[in-house]
Formats: sequence, C-alpha cells, structure tokens
Amino acid sequence: MNEITEGDCVEVMKDMGASSIDCMVTDPPYGIAYKSRQKEGGKNRLEAIANDATFDPVWQLAWMKAAFRTLKAGAHIYLFCSEHYVGEFRTTIIAAGFDIKRMLIWKKGHHGMGDMVGGYLPMTELILFAHKPAHKGDERALERQGQSNVIEVAGIRKMEFHPTEKPTGVLRTLILNSTKVGETVLDPFAGSGSTGVAAREENREPVLIELNPKYIKVIEGRLAQGGLF
Repeated sequence: MNEITEGDCVEVMKDMGASSIDCMVTDPPYGIAYKSRQKEGGKNRLEAIANDATFDPVWQLAWMKAAFRTLKAGAHIYLFCSEHYVGEFRTTIIAAGFDIKRMLIWKKGHHGMGDMVGGYLPMTELILFAHKPAHKGDERALERQGQSNVIEVAGIRKMEFHPTEKPTGVLRTLILNSTKVGETVLDPFAGSGSTGVAAREENREPVLIELNPKYIKVIEGRLAQGGLF
C-alpha cells in the first residue's frame, strides 16, 4: 500500500483494497470558500483549497462511499467539519453507510478571525466521530476510554504549509484513541501531511492522498525529516 499518492481521492480509493484500512482521520473541504488572510508581500501566502467553493453533496457522498469501502468493519473515522454545514456532513456520512457516534469539540485555546462587532469569535472546531458498522461483538472500542468529547490542544496561530493546517497534537489524540501500533491511518485530503506526521510519531502507518502536487512535495519533505518543522 502506497504511503503517499497524488491524485483525486475518489479514484485513488477505488483502486485500494476493500476493508484494508484501520482508521480515517481527515479534514475535507468544507464548502465555505475559505481563504487564508495571512499575507506576504501584499498577497495571500497560501493558496485557496480545491473543491471548497461550495458544499457539493454529490461529491461529498462520492468520496465518503469510496472511503467506506476501504475501511475495515468497526473502523473509526474522524471528520473535521464546519459548523456552517454540520447538518449536511451528518446527513452525507449516514448516507455513505457510517454510524455517527459523537460530535467532538476541539478547543484551540485562541480565537480565529470572525465578526468582532456583531458575532462571537471562534475558539473551537467540530470533529464528527463515526464508525463503519460491524457485527455485534466485532465493534471497535476506544483504546483510551472514559475521555471527554472536548479536546484541548493549542491551535496553530500562523500556518506554515496549508491554510487549514491542523496541529499534530490533536491528530495524535485521535489516532491514539482509535488505533494500535502498526495499524493504518487514511487521510484522503492530506494537505501538508500533518496526519501522516502524527501517525508516524505514534508508530502507525499513514496512507495519504493529495490532489495538489505542491503539497505532495511538502508531505515528502516533512515525512523525510520526521515532521519536525
């Protein structure tokens, strides 16, 4: 199984073995046309995200169904999502065949950009926790049990590689909760490869798919150097 694959995740996952993946942790396009406000030389430092112009339920369902096929029965999935489309994400996950278990809240420790006059500044992000159904007795338990659904890990104040980059700390928490050493962790929207770095740090096997060749080079560089930058 390839550690890093460049291409459309729907097509790539079609060629992967069925029921071959132990866990999925991913941060798909939210459909909110997000653009980083970080500037350099008067221009945006980081480019816009592909497939993020609007929430496309047909496309979202297509990639989720492709992922469902690759996952083992009972496998856990963690899907970062926007509060703007959380209802649509829930509906689509269920339509793809997954069972939703809980909504997790990632508390970042500092607020992001928002309406400072008429609204509330965001300090949290939502993570949908679901699993692929399994026969009774074959369900997968959490490796570390009795935890709150609120995860407190400092967010990244200045993105280095990707406009929606996640800190490896929050990813390691999810990976440790839902996998054993040596198991596979799929991220079909790998971006700058933070899921892969987190998986490697915890002695899991990353399976990363990324559409943008620019980020493939970033991922290769981070993994080659142990992700320590």
